[in-house]
Amino acid sequence: MSVYADVIRYRELFGSLFRRDIRAKYRGSFLGLGWSLLHPLMLMLVYLFVFSVLWRVAEVERDDYWLFLLCGLPAWVFFATASQASSRSLLENANLIRKVRFPRQLVPLSIVGTNLIAFAVMLGVVMALSMWRVPEARDTVWLALPLGALCDWVGGVVGIGRGGR
Repeated sequence: MSVYADVIRYRELFGSLFRRDIRAKYRGSFLGLGWSLLHPLMLMLVYLFVFSVLWRVAEVERDDYWLFLLCGLPAWVFFATASQASSRSLLENANLIRKVRFPRQLVPLSIVGTNLIAFAVMLGVVMALSMWRVPEARDTVWLALPLGALCDWVGGVVGIGRGGR
């Protein structure tokens, strides 16, 4: 609980770290936030190729198999990128950590927050595609929001890991 209390107590510092991470992530990128959409799409195409051509899975013949693959990718991409980037964040910011005394968990938590933006965009696109492609799922697709919040919480806990106090 003290992790979240530190975020509130040091909200200006957290906001500054968050903005710095956002700028660093998309600086010099031609697509910007669009890369967050292109990455799962490319993964989906690779998985579709592997399962349909190389392994010849029978379920690939369904018309909406691409959507089935795409549904799991936002959570996976968020978890993988947030945990990987946040585990490196303390080493990459060692000069800042040595110079200034502040709660160290804010550094990896800002990385998780940065990846949360890309996750929200990907989740929104997947939800829209699900509602468009599978009309009977419109009543249940909203369950993705609490599941997304759970994924955010798990990613925050894992992203902070041992980088805390």
